[in-house]
Amino acid sequence: MTLSLDRQPAFDVIEGTAFAWLEAVTYQRLWTQSEDQTRVRAAFRWLAANSTSWPNPKLFLDAMPQRVPIAEAKLLEVDPTPEQLAEREASKQRVNAMIGEISRKLRISR
Repeated sequence: MTLSLDRQPAFDVIEGTAFAWLEAVTYQRLWTQSEDQTRVRAAFRWLAANSTSWPNPKLFLDAMPQRVPIAEAKLLEVDPTPEQLAEREASKQRVNAMIGEISRKLRISR
C-alpha cells in the first residue's frame, strides 16, 4: 500500500488480499522461520525495488533466493551495529504505528 503501485488492491480489500497471498504462498510448502525469514525479506525487498505494478504471489516466490542450510546461514550472520539496532527499533515502532492506524480504520482490535 505504501508504494502506490498500479493495480494495487483497494484499502477495503487488502485484508482479503493478504489472506489470498497466504493461501497461495503456503500451498504445498513448508515454511520455517529459521530457514525462510531472510529469504522472505529478500523477496519483498526485490519486489519493492523492481515492481511498477502490484505483484502476484508467483512473482514473490520467484524472487525468493534458494534456501541456505542453517549451519551455512549462521556463518553468514553478522552482529548488528548499535546504529543498525536503533534503526531496527525505529522501524518496528513505525510498523506498529501503521498497523495500529490500519486497525483503527478497519475497527480491528489488536
